[in-house]
Amino acid sequence: MAPSGGAPGNGGGPAATGGMGGIMASGGAGGDGGRGLGGTIGTAGRGGSVGSSGGAGGSGGAAGAGGAAGGTGPCAGVCANPTKVTTQSYSSPGLGLGAACFETTANILGGNCYNFAGRTLKLNGTTETCTGTNWPTPLPAKKNGGYCIDISAGSNSSAGFTTF
Repeated sequence: MAPSGGAPGNGGGPAATGGMGGIMASGGAGGDGGRGLGGTIGTAGRGGSVGSSGGAGGSGGAAGAGGAAGGTGPCAGVCANPTKVTTQSYSSPGLGLGAACFETTANILGGNCYNFAGRTLKLNGTTETCTGTNWPTPLPAKKNGGYCIDISAGSNSSAGFTTF
């Protein structure tokens, strides 16, 4: 009787094909396991002994973790697509009702926010006051060469901020 193939690998691994062999032939080695999304390739199965069926399939690879948001700029790990601000003096448009994220490598000295009822504004992770007064100085230290302005969602679409 000819040897049979291996079992499919865990985690989506392909079925292994046993070695061709006659009586008293050794079985083929199992195939490598499948690969989880962004993960590593699993281990190969072992071949069978003389006169046995083909080797078992390999185990599947581990799933990989998702990438960090925001690339390598000031908003890395905070948000995926921050709005780029290139000037020191900036006045945002009305923010709408959703969350918003801005990043700048300009040398800002301060800023303020308005109409922020129910929202928070974080500058490089530090919550700033948004009560119509300027942000306290000195500003938090730069992160990856600049500042990330992370704003939560709110109920006033005319909320905004300025930097100077």
